[in-house]
Amino acid sequence: MQCQPDSPKAETQSPPRMERVQHMTKTAIRRASHIEMNPQTKRNLQELFVNFILILICLLLIYIIVLLSS
Repeated sequence: MQCQPDSPKAETQSPPRMERVQHMTKTAIRRASHIEMNPQTKRNLQELFVNFILILICLLLIYIIVLLSS
């Protein structure tokens, strides 16, 4: 048996959509924080992140140099 969205029962049976999304997000973050990762994988992810940030910095510097030279 499904409730119609306009019926007052629908509001009392399930929380509003935003609260549900927040609850699902908090649950997912809690679950993800308990995932165990081996040290090599963790190190690889950290190096990947550092490389990504360095590439972004280099691209930003190139963009600034090009702007200043024109």
